[in-house]
This record gives sequence, structure tokens and C-alpha cells, in this order.
Amino acid sequence: MIKAPETLTKRSDFVKLNKGGKHVRAAFVIRFDRNDIGWPRIGITASKKIGNAVARNRAKRRLRAAIRACHPKLMGKAIDINIIARTNILDIAHADLIQDLTACFDLIGGESA
Repeated sequence: MIKAPETLTKRSDFVKLNKGGKHVRAAFVIRFDRNDIGWPRIGITASKKIGNAVARNRAKRRLRAAIRACHPKLMGKAIDINIIARTNILDIAHADLIQDLTACFDLIGGESA
């Protein structure tokens, strides 16, 4: 069984990614940077630009489901990732979301190595 990536929880980790990490744009913004712990950690951000609390929670649930579908691409990578939802995240089909996220994880894997 493949272990799921851990979650970023500390504000300092998110701030580090916003200041020093690179980003790849798709239907969401991904900020990432290498870490020293040896395994991937992922955080999800949905601001009030997405909508009310119901819309923000739905966006985060959709992103978590997409991450579960394609997180094996990150195994073995020492990387911190912050996925920032954009306003159109709720209108995109789930299959397209998974495809975009997989493509971004492939790019990130190549750049962080």
C-alpha cells in the first residue's frame, strides 16, 4: 500500500513556499520547494475568492480527491507543495482536474530532482 503524502499545517511552511518556491499554473496554482525531511507534504489553500465556505470546502474536497488519484507520482520526492485553488476549480470536470494535477506533478518531479 502506498503511503499518502503528509499535510502541511504550519503557517511558516506555507510562507516559505510563497516566498521561495516556484509555481506552475493550470486550473490552480502550485507552489513548491524541496524539503529536508525526505517525503512529500501537501497543503491546500482556498481563499474567499472561491466563494462562501461551502464553495471553498467543495474546492478543497475536489483537490484532495484528485491528489489521492495521482499522488504516487510524488513518491520518493522530498518536496513541499501548496495547491492554491482558483475561481474556476468548481467548474472543471474531475477527470480534467486529475489530468492537470498529474501533468503538474510530472513537471514538479523533474524540476525538484
